[in-house]
Amino acid sequence: MEIKNAKNFLIVVAHPDDECLFFSPTIIGLISRHKTGHILVFSTGNSNGLGSMREKELNESSQQLGIDLSRCLALNLTDLQDNSHRWWSKENISEMIKKY
Repeated sequence: MEIKNAKNFLIVVAHPDDECLFFSPTIIGLISRHKTGHILVFSTGNSNGLGSMREKELNESSQQLGIDLSRCLALNLTDLQDNSHRWWSKENISEMIKKY
């Protein structure tokens, strides 16, 4: 299916703020074309103990971008924590996307 025919879209990012840093123009453009947006974030970005603050910022960012909070999910799973010394499993990431 071509994106122009899609009714929904999913933005998948690693951490809160990636959605606005890298995808703001895309999200705004799709929302303006009456597409329903969803955001899936793999980590709350809690490596420095700021996870809850970053989740709040994600919620505010999503609303500003036109994505309802009910369609924005930040995972907080043990094996997907923010850690620059550990790689995430491709299989785990793939499974999380399929579930969402």
